[in-house]
Amino acid sequence: MKKIIGFIYVLILTFVLFSMTNVKAATTTFNIDGVAYSQTSETEVEVRIAKKDLTSIVIPSTVTNQGVEYTVTSIYKGAFDSCVYLENISLPDTIKSIGIGAFRSCTKLKEIVIPNSVASMQYEIFSRCESLTKIVLPSKITEIGEYFFYQCSKLETVTIPEGIKSIGKEAFRGCRSLKNIVIPDSVESLGEGAFSYCVSLSSVTLSKKLKTIEKDTFTNCSSLTSIVIPKGVTTIGMEAFNCCNNLESVTIPRSVTTVEDMAFSTCVKLTSIEIPKSVTYMGVSVFGLCYDLVIYCEAESQPVEWHEKWNMTGSHVEWGHEMPQDAIELPEDKTGLIVLIIGIVVISTVVVITISRKKNKNRK
Repeated sequence: MKKIIGFIYVLILTFVLFSMTNVKAATTTFNIDGVAYSQTSETEVEVRIAKKDLTSIVIPSTVTNQGVEYTVTSIYKGAFDSCVYLENISLPDTIKSIGIGAFRSCTKLKEIVIPNSVASMQYEIFSRCESLTKIVLPSKITEIGEYFFYQCSKLETVTIPEGIKSIGKEAFRGCRSLKNIVIPDSVESLGEGAFSYCVSLSSVTLSKKLKTIEKDTFTNCSSLTSIVIPKGVTTIGMEAFNCCNNLESVTIPRSVTTVEDMAFSTCVKLTSIEIPKSVTYMGVSVFGLCYDLVIYCEAESQPVEWHEKWNMTGSHVEWGHEMPQDAIELPEDKTGLIVLIIGIVVISTVVVITISRKKNKNRK
């Protein structure tokens, strides 16, 4: 009998606990104005998912459910994915993070302001937002993830804040209306194909902290006319500037040691380029189809490690070319600058004293 009573007690306890769990689950997610919110803590919720037929939405800083007020602090991954009618959205300054593909394929979204409270944004956030024309990114984020603005074909203006350290793979690929881009000096890496097929891109300023121009970074940027590779870059990747068919001027610093396969292939308007002797490796057909190009190499002869087919097009090459020295950069920190100034002053003083003494001797 005791065993039966014990068994019944266990069943009742299990049923009560199960019911409590269901009640709790039922109250953690709730809907307001076509948007589902999910509780993430006792006081906070995230935007979980939105109705696909929304045309405009204002996300409030706080929402109330069953008499309890919650602060909206995040946008869940894919929350507005494929909301193809959504044109306007307003986000509160309580939002701290935005998940993967949060606004992906919102094809009618034209403009959005991301509040500066946002410190984390994942990848594919605005991928295929074909109507997006401009955006200002928050100052607290440190990376622009992979496919972030992928195929945002009408994006004309984007401000990359100082503090960004990396720009991911194909982050701006296919941004056909983007005309210029300034990559701040905080950026240390660009992913493969980061700005590929940006066919209107005519002006690019690269970060001084870059070490590598990755594969396909600017491939098919057909409006680009000139590029200055920053001092410090050591590698220009495969097809990095492939099919930049209006590129007329390229500056390669002495820090570069490697230029990979077809890095400047089909840059048909390139007529001259200087290769510093620091370049110890050239890949296959680096300047393929650049028929009018004259290549001025600082090295006296072809380095042994250069690929035998590096110049497959047969462009004219001049060896032993004298190149100007790279410009001397002043130190960024003030201490170094002060030391430099003091050094100049001391040298100048010594020169003046020496000249004065010589004049005095001559008078005697």
